[in-house]
Amino acid sequence: TEWIVGSVRCVQETDAEYMGSLSIVIFGYALRICERPFSRIEKNMDFTNYANSFWTVILTITTVGYGDYFPRTFHGRCVVFIVSIWGVFIVSMMVVTITNLLNVD
Repeated sequence: TEWIVGSVRCVQETDAEYMGSLSIVIFGYALRICERPFSRIEKNMDFTNYANSFWTVILTITTVGYGDYFPRTFHGRCVVFIVSIWGVFIVSMMVVTITNLLNVD
C-alpha cells in the first residue's frame, strides 16, 4: 500500500495541465491511427483529421460523450476505453488535490 500512496503523491506533484495536454495528444494520435483505415470507407466519421480525434478524446476524458464521433474498430474502442478510465483517474486526482488545498488543518 505504500507504493500506492507514493504514486498518488507523485501524480499530485506533477503539473496537471501538462499531464492533461500530453494525454490528449497521445490518445488522440492513437485513436487516429486505429480509426484511419475505417475512415476511408465511411466519410461521416473522419478521423484523418487530428481535430476530430482530439475532440473525441477530450469529450471522453471529461465523460461528456456527445456521440458525434465514436470509434468503429476494435482497436479504436480499446483506446477510448483506456481514455475513459484515464479520465476518471484525472478527475479524481483533481478532486483530491483541490480537497487537500482547501483543507484547513
